[in-house]
Amino acid sequence: MNARRALFAAALVVIAGSACSGSPAATTPTSSVAAPSQSASTVTVILTPDKCTATPPGVAAGTVTFNVTNQGADAVSELELKRGETTIAEKENLTPGLSGSFTALVEPGTYVLECPGATTDETEFRVTE
Repeated sequence: MNARRALFAAALVVIAGSACSGSPAATTPTSSVAAPSQSASTVTVILTPDKCTATPPGVAAGTVTFNVTNQGADAVSELELKRGETTIAEKENLTPGLSGSFTALVEPGTYVLECPGATTDETEFRVTE
């Protein structure tokens, strides 16, 4: 009977050790994934019937995440990041009360945040070096 208990205890130690050794491996990818996003910029964009407002109104070049919220703009349901006539990225189907986001790699220059349907449908957005 003691041999069975010893074998059972040894099996528990092996199982517990396996569970613990899996834990650091699970956190390692999370850490490496989190590091690039820490250096990325985040811009909050509010869509209203009048316009789209970005806070901050510009960022440094690199990876930028745009968090977009529609605050009661029935006629506005999307945001486009454009450079000239080229759409770099966009978020669509944002009816009033909904939020969404997109991420883009931007280079220095002048961009436009376009929110079709707003009274003022374009807002300048600057990217510095």
